[in-house]
Amino acid sequence: MPFLFGSCSPDGAWDVVSAPPTPKTSYRIPVTFDRIAQSTSLTNFPVLVRLEAGTFPYKLCRADGLDVRFRADDGTTALAFEREKWEAAGRSDFWVKLPSLAASPATTKIWIYFGDGDSVDESKASAVWTNGYLAVLHGNYSIDPSTLTKTFIDATGANNPALPGLYSAPADLGASSPVGNSGFIFGNTIKDGIKFPAAPALDDLGPFTFETWMRDGGSVAGSIIFNQGPDFNLSVLGAGSLRFQVGYSATALQCDSPATYFATGGWDQLALSWDGASGVAMYSNGTAVAATVTGPSGTRTSDAATDLIIGNIAAPPIQSAPKADFDEIRISNVVRSPDWIAAQHLSQLGTNLDFGPRETIAP
Repeated sequence: MPFLFGSCSPDGAWDVVSAPPTPKTSYRIPVTFDRIAQSTSLTNFPVLVRLEAGTFPYKLCRADGLDVRFRADDGTTALAFEREKWEAAGRSDFWVKLPSLAASPATTKIWIYFGDGDSVDESKASAVWTNGYLAVLHGNYSIDPSTLTKTFIDATGANNPALPGLYSAPADLGASSPVGNSGFIFGNTIKDGIKFPAAPALDDLGPFTFETWMRDGGSVAGSIIFNQGPDFNLSVLGAGSLRFQVGYSATALQCDSPATYFATGGWDQLALSWDGASGVAMYSNGTAVAATVTGPSGTRTSDAATDLIIGNIAAPPIQSAPKADFDEIRISNVVRSPDWIAAQHLSQLGTNLDFGPRETIAP
């Protein structure tokens, strides 16, 4: 029989109490980011930490993954993170905000802690996506139990639940996507898109940065990647190229990418940053491309109180949506530096991330 613990009362009876709880064993693994930050250090930088069944000991975690948490190099300072996806014995994705990502050749180390059965869930997406992010769409979605309506989740929380317009079916891209399983498939090129209802934070953006992964399936010229009214948009210019436009009273700002900006059939990480004047930079897979910029002149045309739309939802359509798959769509109200864009590309690929040996933490 199990041992009983207690004390003897004055009348000789035993006051039986429960046995002391079994101490919990927890573990930690060091994670090192190497050669990601290029020539400058980056502040409040979100990185992707992917846990694979072949390299991460899922059997030592809680089944729901709520014990997984992240600490700075000192092993004590908690790091903000978002658990985008948890698959016990599968592939799990976490976005972790690093207060500082060191410039090359220095490295940045953090710790993954797990295995404490009593740990509290520390995941908080909105704490990760600060530093200028207005919207971050991983492709995951919520479902209204009464209407079964699916709504894409904005990880920043800034424009959520103000993201009710679901026009593009959520998709499981599987292992084909470099970033994660969830994503967006724009298959109906006539009317397919996602709508952010008008919000002051999205009005007259500039400075502005747009980032996404795109797998083109043969989009025709004029297909809209995003638009906020007729005078603020990114569209397909031709095979392999895009055009960014901002309306002005005299001459519009227009930035055209080279014809090698993206390839049909494969995934490309595309980004553009605009300083709110005439400065525009375009990036393909982390590298700046030679874009052609003309204008602007006059007064900028306001897009206030206008929905920001990824793709096209007009009926009847004025312009079509792209025939493409998308993943990891991000909108910011700051200019991202070349080092930031390059580091995001490497981080999301996970090629510059190393896991060290597991350490046991005594109960």
